[in-house]
Amino acid sequence: MATSATKMSRYELLVRKLYQVNMYCAAKLGLDNIQALHQAIGRPLQRVPNIVHVGGTNGKGSVAFKLAKCLEYSNIRTGLFVSPHIASFRERMQVNGELISEAEVETLLSEIMEVRGAQAIPATFFEITTALAFSFFARRELGAAVVEVGLGGRLDATNIIEKPRLAVLTSIGLEHTKILGSSIEAIAREKAGIIKPGVPIILGPHVPHDFLGAIAAERQSPVLLVPKGPYPNFEEENTAIARTALEYLRTSQPALPWREGPEGDLALARGLRSRPPCRFQEMERRVGNRSVRVVLDVGHNPPALRRLFERLLSPTKSELQARGAQAPPAWKEPVVRLVLGLSADKDIRECLQTVLAFVPPPRLHIIQARHPRAATPMALVEAAAALGASLPSGNYGYASVQEGIDTALQAAAVSFTKRAESDNLEMDENTKNEAQETVVVCGSFFIMGEVRRALGIKEPQDSAVISEVAGAQFSAAQEVFLNQSSCQNGNAG
Repeated sequence: MATSATKMSRYELLVRKLYQVNMYCAAKLGLDNIQALHQAIGRPLQRVPNIVHVGGTNGKGSVAFKLAKCLEYSNIRTGLFVSPHIASFRERMQVNGELISEAEVETLLSEIMEVRGAQAIPATFFEITTALAFSFFARRELGAAVVEVGLGGRLDATNIIEKPRLAVLTSIGLEHTKILGSSIEAIAREKAGIIKPGVPIILGPHVPHDFLGAIAAERQSPVLLVPKGPYPNFEEENTAIARTALEYLRTSQPALPWREGPEGDLALARGLRSRPPCRFQEMERRVGNRSVRVVLDVGHNPPALRRLFERLLSPTKSELQARGAQAPPAWKEPVVRLVLGLSADKDIRECLQTVLAFVPPPRLHIIQARHPRAATPMALVEAAAALGASLPSGNYGYASVQEGIDTALQAAAVSFTKRAESDNLEMDENTKNEAQETVVVCGSFFIMGEVRRALGIKEPQDSAVISEVAGAQFSAAQEVFLNQSSCQNGNAG
């Protein structure tokens, strides 16, 4: 391991210790631990105003990001808490787009861990991280905060928020069925836990409106419905949800220092256009003398994958204009080459069934992240075979994510040339858009840090001594809750 020859900073020591907490403490589904920890550190939530609590199956991270950016650009100092992160633990909590600093993590996390140990509170990784975010926000004197639910809603650590200004449910789908339930109604009931008495709730287009509306009525919570659409893709739907939330906040909170007039409208438009990393994130990469279009997306369940491909194959007019391209001619459709990495706890067969409806086996590459939850390439290859699809041997079994990405980019560049030559095309700008393949890299969050590194993206990244234990918080898995919560060998601190 890297630690044997590496002198660690205090930040690295503390974050490593945080990641390893669940190796000793079995996770328990409930609010007792986080409530005890929150009380022990002085109830920082009492000093965080105008909280927007965002939950849902798909879209909650994007909607939270858009809301935070709209508030920030509107002249309101705004905190954002999201999970999981992509490249650095510090991404999870930020103020006006500025990540929590290593020094702030050192100060606040050491205080929390000390209190946790002294009072023998068996708080888990996510509970401690949530407490850290709230402590960070309390010290930054915010005007507002946007908090994304971690898992579910009713018993999620973020649900100690007693009186948010607004709650949002983006969508409801089958996910984490071993915990949340095996039906849409059961999952909706869990997610409805963030609906608080008297607090307005915004319901996205793809939620069971009657069921959730009845729960809201019981709690005397006003319901605001997002227009049903139809929306051509998740981005447009997420934007509509965020816009509905912003319209309510601007009306109900006039005391906040909103920018007014055309300047305010421009600020909101800019915020609504914002997207977090790896949500249909587009870029170009040079391979030899060719430019290959690359799209990164954290779609990792069947509904998200389906909407991703629909968007890729039927881009909106605004997206085409942004790329300076016209709609592809009728003789060709956009060609997708997919690089896929999934978590072992996903429904791999159903995900592949969705993928193979859009991407033929020769253009499907399988990669595996260095993470304990990552599905092995053979698990995906065997699932594909069970569906009647045989992947070429050169499309999996890579030594690293870097090798898998490089192989897919090279294949796309070669295919670009062959496809153009077969149709006797001259290489002008429009022809490039018609002939080139798009390399799409998608899958679970934890693979994206390695993918972005492989693509040469510069951003804050945790060091190897942190990354090597980054999956330890799932050793007593966050998704495998026990009836009791306990810490072994006195490792509560």
